[in-house]
Amino acid sequence: MLDTGRSEAGFAAWARFLRLEATLDLPAPSAQSETIRARTAAYYGERGNAALAAGDSQRAYRLWRRAAELEPQGASAAALADLEERARALFREGYRLETVDLRQAVARWRSVQKLVPPGTEYHTRATARLRWYADREGVE
Repeated sequence: MLDTGRSEAGFAAWARFLRLEATLDLPAPSAQSETIRARTAAYYGERGNAALAAGDSQRAYRLWRRAAELEPQGASAAALADLEERARALFREGYRLETVDLRQAVARWRSVQKLVPPGTEYHTRATARLRWYADREGVE
């Protein structure tokens, strides 16, 4: 799919339209909106896949979240859940390692920070653990 600033603005407009239509008290969504929903979710999913391939997992997370809002049962929702599970596993691994090898634990928590964007549960938890140890142990 062609990715220009105009196509991004166009898909953002379609997403706004879909959110607006959802606020209306309609018995069922229109056939056009279902087509738009599928195309917009596919667009954000493709962009998320491309961002992950380029090494930007935080951008991929945000794009997959947009797609998952439109299609909760789609492939992007599964990819988003996988990314969240990887962040959870890294955080827990760091938590288990903190009494054995603090440097490895810190490395795991920094990986979590790189994997998921700020504001997500495990990014917040990893940041809190790093901040706590920076205050206590002088670990940077």
